[in-house]
This record gives sequence, structure tokens and C-alpha cells, in this order.
Amino acid sequence: MSDELSLSELFRIDLTKYRDSYYNIIKRMDDGALLLFNAKTGAFSIIPPESTGKLNEQLLRKFPTNGYVVKKERDELKEIIMSFKKIRRDK
Repeated sequence: MSDELSLSELFRIDLTKYRDSYYNIIKRMDDGALLLFNAKTGAFSIIPPESTGKLNEQLLRKFPTNGYVVKKERDELKEIIMSFKKIRRDK
């Protein structure tokens, strides 16, 4: 069994348009809370144990903004490479 947790599975997110970001790190804490971190955007969230599995729509809508879920066609690696090239060019 894998230790890897998926937002789409944990919160039953409809993935017809979105998918989990490749850069998510999700850990369940000892108290049952979830620690969410997206290495690409730097977003960091803690979901209390009483909220896991039943997040409200308002909070779920923030997942794309924080980069936890992205549109299916989005190429995150290409975005990182382009950003790196831009930084090198601007020096």
C-alpha cells in the first residue's frame, strides 16, 4: 500500500477538468489533520481532522488558486522551465 495521498481521492474532487498537481506533498498528522504543501506555488495549508472528507465548496474553490489542483491540460514542468529561462534571461 502506498503512503501517497491524493486530494482528489481524499475530498472526492470531480476531476473532469482538473487533476492533482505533481508538486503536492500531503501528509496526515498524528492528530488526523492534513498538511498540504505545493512545492511549485509555495502554498501551505492545514486541514483540521474534523474537516477532512467534507470540505465546503468555498475551500475547495481555493485548491486551483493555491495550485493543489490544476487544469488537466496544464503542463507544470513546462511552466517551471519557462520561469527558469526567464530568470536567467533577466539577469
